[in-house]
Amino acid sequence: MTDAFEPQAVNVLAVIERGLPDKTAAQSNRQPPDRLAWAAWIIARLGGWTSYANQNPPAPKTMHHGLIQFEALLQGWFICEENV
Repeated sequence: MTDAFEPQAVNVLAVIERGLPDKTAAQSNRQPPDRLAWAAWIIARLGGWTSYANQNPPAPKTMHHGLIQFEALLQGWFICEENV
């Protein structure tokens, strides 16, 4: 995880995860928080993947859209921290 994300970005991922809707247990992130799969699940959800069991795994385009959303949220987080 630390090879891909700064510690502060991991904290932002955790905050984002708490805000993602999970209507069923199947839609919740069951990956350990210290694994890259945990972050990938959150980024895929940001990209529009719903995580239903009958749905295909997220494709590169979904992951790309999720990364764009994550980068925007991360930049907003940094801006808010600077102004507090």
